[in-house]
Amino acid sequence: MGFKRLLAAIFEMKLAHCAVMLASLVAFLVSVFCQFILDEQPCELCLVSRFIHLVTAVVSAIAMKYANRNCVRCMVFLAVLFSFTAGIYHLGVENHWWAAPESCKTVLPTQEELANPALLLSKKNPNCDEVSLTIFGFSMTLLNFFLTAALFWFVSVCYALNYNRDNKTKISSLSYRRN
Repeated sequence: MGFKRLLAAIFEMKLAHCAVMLASLVAFLVSVFCQFILDEQPCELCLVSRFIHLVTAVVSAIAMKYANRNCVRCMVFLAVLFSFTAGIYHLGVENHWWAAPESCKTVLPTQEELANPALLLSKKNPNCDEVSLTIFGFSMTLLNFFLTAALFWFVSVCYALNYNRDNKTKISSLSYRRN
């Protein structure tokens, strides 16, 4: 009985939404820290992932208040799914599994940049298919993929377990007596 209680506590809806919110906020804040403190410019796909993490955190914060509403659960699930999909896509671009979008390719310098070499040298055009920052030998894109995969798994398991529990409650409350 103790293990079932532990699982029920871990996969409780409000706790799950809180965990998703915190993980998404940490991912967002780490990316902002890397950009502004470590001076690592993000590529276009990094910016997309950052925005999705922020949206996921906001939706999860809302879901903490309304944890038992199916529309809110659906929004959290979709936000985590989009985050996971963006992580897979960015990882594929970085590892050359597929081509990078046009916005991630090197941009030719403008006339102003050609006239002023200091502007040209200071401009960083990060490509989505190049690793710019690693932590313990892992690229930030790979770490983001691991985080989003874990969040997707966690939310899927949590919702599956709570779906069964919620449906049993609804079914038992709708039962009727036979005469």
